[in-house]
Amino acid sequence: MTRTQAGPTVMYTVLGAGVLGALAAVEPLVLLALPAIAFLLFVFDRRPIDGFLLIFAARTLSDSALLPDALGTLVNVAVLGAVVLMLILRKFAEPLRYGGTVLLLALVVTLGTAIGLVEYGLEPSILGEALRAFGVIAIALLAGRVAREVSAVTFARGILLASIPALLAVAVGGVLKVPFFYSTSTGRAFGTFSHPLGAAGFLTLVALVSLFMLRQRPSALPRITLGLAVLGTLFTLSLTGLLSTAAALVVYAFAYRVRIRLSWLLGGALATVVALGFTTTGQVLVARLTTLQAPTLAQATSSSDTNSFEWRLRNWYRLVQIWGDDPFFGQGWGTTYDLIQPLGKTPHSAPVRLLVEVGIVGLVAAAWLVWRAWSSALRQLTSAGDRATRELAGLRLAALTAVVTNSLAANTMSYIPMLLLFVTVWMLGNCRPGDDSASTASSRSASGRRAPAFQT
Repeated sequence: MTRTQAGPTVMYTVLGAGVLGALAAVEPLVLLALPAIAFLLFVFDRRPIDGFLLIFAARTLSDSALLPDALGTLVNVAVLGAVVLMLILRKFAEPLRYGGTVLLLALVVTLGTAIGLVEYGLEPSILGEALRAFGVIAIALLAGRVAREVSAVTFARGILLASIPALLAVAVGGVLKVPFFYSTSTGRAFGTFSHPLGAAGFLTLVALVSLFMLRQRPSALPRITLGLAVLGTLFTLSLTGLLSTAAALVVYAFAYRVRIRLSWLLGGALATVVALGFTTTGQVLVARLTTLQAPTLAQATSSSDTNSFEWRLRNWYRLVQIWGDDPFFGQGWGTTYDLIQPLGKTPHSAPVRLLVEVGIVGLVAAAWLVWRAWSSALRQLTSAGDRATRELAGLRLAALTAVVTNSLAANTMSYIPMLLLFVTVWMLGNCRPGDDSASTASSRSASGRRAPAFQT
């Protein structure tokens, strides 16, 4: 590590250690994560991809009602602790590689958390949302470490394998209507996720990775995960989820230069009509569509809750009024999760949440990050010299489209498994094209053919 790298490393280390120390002071139970931190360091030192996929699977399932509420917190703390120790031991260079983005995200969250703590004190909701945000940043850095060591196909295959338990939970909830995975009051499946919208967003990203794998290495795995993802998205009955899936597929088709055939459109339309007309899930989904209205702003801010669209407009209107009390820096990070809820619920919109919690400053910073990510992926797409690199860039664009679309009318910033998968897919775009297993098999085969030439 050079002298110029030492300064940022110390800064990240101090910041991370401070966060962990503050959390331990408020909630001593986070100390239970210490054995997990040691285990993660042990695994990462030998097989980074196995360590990461273990974290991925555990955090994806940790929101389930079947598991203790503290499991997600412990996973986040373990990941943060592992990253901090890697920095101290100088085994981790990802914060230096993505310095500007990491610093901006950490600064927005830290400043917003400080404002919230000053205004409302040591509220668990504020500290919890800060931990979730820092956990996503840390997991993104770990994914970046893995992406430097494995091929794109190897990483994508691991992502799909680690996603299967969550996919099966949504499918089981939708088919068997299991109480822990399905809401009997709304008829919507959510599996191990905290909300059907979070499940739909996660499933959309799994579908995109499956399509990527089908174009790279067609096999049974991506076909199974694609089928489960599509089925699960329908079971969530999420209109926002379906909209984000459609938007992502449009970008996918453009980026991959997929030629849309008339037979595909007709077949897809016929299958959709059959699914919606002859299944309970389809009939409920159609019923949700028919209850949507388009009220005026005056109606939306005064009338009763007749549908989710109208309720969202009323909620956003009230929250924007609250934002006017502190327009520049907001009310504090995580305050809308529990403390500021004019209609008794969370914002259901990332832009509105950012506006209220971190003000114009935070919203502009978030918009800049999205623009930078989009322009970076588009630049990678247009400058790609081969098909594999182009498809990695296309996967990034489609995933970003899905998340941004989902965030417009959902609590996407609180759907940690979805954000975890998104940052993982984004780092997947940094992998070298190809398949490690295929390369290994090819090299072994070549070595076997050359062996007789060296025999005497």
